[in-house]
Amino acid sequence: GLIGVGVKAYDYMNETTNYYGVHTVSLFMDNQEIFRSVVNRFSAEENRMIRSWTYHSYMKSFREPGNKLRMLQTFNDQNGLITIDEERDYRFTYLLKDLYGNTSTYPFTVRGKPQPFTQPDYKNKSYLEWDKTNILSEPGLELHIPKGSLYDNVLLNNEILLDSGAVSFTYQINDEPIPIHTYGDLYIGVRNKTVADSAKYYIARIDKNGKTTSLGGKYENGFVKAQVRELGTFTVQVDTIPPQIKEINPKQWKNTGKIVFKIEEKETDIAAYRGTIDGKYVPFMWEIVTNRIVYPVNPRKIKKGVKHTVELSVTDACGNKEKITVNVIL
Repeated sequence: GLIGVGVKAYDYMNETTNYYGVHTVSLFMDNQEIFRSVVNRFSAEENRMIRSWTYHSYMKSFREPGNKLRMLQTFNDQNGLITIDEERDYRFTYLLKDLYGNTSTYPFTVRGKPQPFTQPDYKNKSYLEWDKTNILSEPGLELHIPKGSLYDNVLLNNEILLDSGAVSFTYQINDEPIPIHTYGDLYIGVRNKTVADSAKYYIARIDKNGKTTSLGGKYENGFVKAQVRELGTFTVQVDTIPPQIKEINPKQWKNTGKIVFKIEEKETDIAAYRGTIDGKYVPFMWEIVTNRIVYPVNPRKIKKGVKHTVELSVTDACGNKEKITVNVIL
């Protein structure tokens, strides 16, 4: 049969416990080079292709047909995949190098043996092709994937998970995440309109642990539409709860010269925010990593040592809005 090989490897340096990626990986079979990866450079447009090259912490030693990553080279007519069709030992060797030419080798053997082959069950499953436009239709769902967005052909393990009281069905398009290079358009029908305001509906991705991540979306003609860059499990949820805003140490704002608020949004994302001092707009900055909204006080515009009224309003992606007012000496 046809097999693909992968390797997990780290590069260590003297006098440190840090580890780094491997610069060059070459795979040989029976002394013939099959595959080579050289991590020297790649463009922003190629960045997402790395998800096709890797599988968890392993680097694949073959190229999927839709992956154009220039760091990867193959030297057979199967993109680095290997046919095992004889009862014999196939002798493989990995050659790994770091940036300074330090080299490690790892030999291993694959023994060819006859074994039974089970034909995949295509019944009620969907097959997507990487070099074609793909449209997946289920009751209450449509997914449009542009041509060339997938990295390889894939047989989906798709199913509909029913819940009579839910806003929509939950759709498992595949049980393992499948990256998409561009975007696919996903439409999910709303079965139970639990709130009248259509802006409150959004599509959520559900991971294997049950954690949900908002993908946003827009309600139209009974469906919520969002764009996806990964195939997994999806459903429609409702967000009617506004973001939470908390002032951080307002008594210290005078000394630090910074007005600081902490923002918490549990369901969707922050869509907009606006801050004022004494009714006049000031340019607050959103620190996405820390979820803080900060304004370094400009002493040329804000009088020091007197009481001011600071207001901040925050709106999430479903239009839920919260406002906080703090009277404080700056």
